[in-house]
Amino acid sequence: MVDLVQGKDATPSRIKHLKTTIDRNKTIEDSIVDFIARFTTSTTNAEIRKIIIFCQMKSEVAKINNCLNANSHKFNNKKSSMIHGDIPQRQRDYAMNQFKTGRIAIMVSTDVCARGIDLPDLDLVIQTEPPKDVDSYVHRSGRTGRNGREGTSVCFYQYNKRYVLSKIEHAAQMKFEE
Repeated sequence: MVDLVQGKDATPSRIKHLKTTIDRNKTIEDSIVDFIARFTTSTTNAEIRKIIIFCQMKSEVAKINNCLNANSHKFNNKKSSMIHGDIPQRQRDYAMNQFKTGRIAIMVSTDVCARGIDLPDLDLVIQTEPPKDVDSYVHRSGRTGRNGREGTSVCFYQYNKRYVLSKIEHAAQMKFEE
């Protein structure tokens, strides 16, 4: 057995962990569009090539995907696609191939993409809310920062859920930056 992380729930040190509250006056979809627009146009993140967004529910996946494609002009016309359990396997394979080859830059997904999928050049992971368990956070954020590369994982949260982030920090032996 090879243990690639220091402890059971530890996250790799080359992943930068961010947290950001959801603006009360905006939907999660609009908040994500604004975040990606700011993140991908900053001078330090200008080379962002691939982003994956994890959602809890399939209906949220579709809403966010539609919103991203409608607003792609805000982040260099990066297109998105979606994957979740109700999408036939053939379509999921096609979407994943488009993502891996760079034809689309943003994948919106449920936990279907959290484990067992090799995405060596993923720059940014976005979680629309803190997951229910630490293991899910570790697997989702662990999609980035692979093969010696650095990566960023950002978790959106509502103020009343900040305690979940504290639990994740403690169990995963990491610290979120605001």
